[in-house]
Amino acid sequence: MIVFLVFWTIGWAGGEVAAWRTLLSGGIRPSAYGFIGAWLVIWTLGGAGGLVGLLWSFAGHDLVAVDGGTFTLRRAAGPLGRTQRFPVAEVRAFRYVPPAAGDRRARAMPGLLAFEHGGRTVQFGISVGADDARKVLDALSPAVSTAAAT
Repeated sequence: MIVFLVFWTIGWAGGEVAAWRTLLSGGIRPSAYGFIGAWLVIWTLGGAGGLVGLLWSFAGHDLVAVDGGTFTLRRAAGPLGRTQRFPVAEVRAFRYVPPAAGDRRARAMPGLLAFEHGGRTVQFGISVGADDARKVLDALSPAVSTAAAT
């Protein structure tokens, strides 16, 4: 996946540079500026998504902690990240979610972890295999049970 994303990002950047050169060269019809400008916005957003995927592949991780009555989930790639906090009493159904049957990506992305909170499913631990997922769930279960009981 990383190799694909590296080459995809290089190609994507080439398209971005070519579009900017075309836009800034002044050698196009005025009626084309709107199209190229809109295309560049969409292309740039797609490229940003690819860069985020590449950064996640190299340095992405999920950190989980149970402290007192709070379950904390931090998703980060390098210094960039997002922290979410959930009251443990409102967290339900920790589980491993295997890839869908027949999913071609099952070897590259074996599954993930999930739980229910406030009527929605929160997913984390992307690309976790069943054995590693069991270890994480076994480690979290006593902490969540103890915190929820207090």
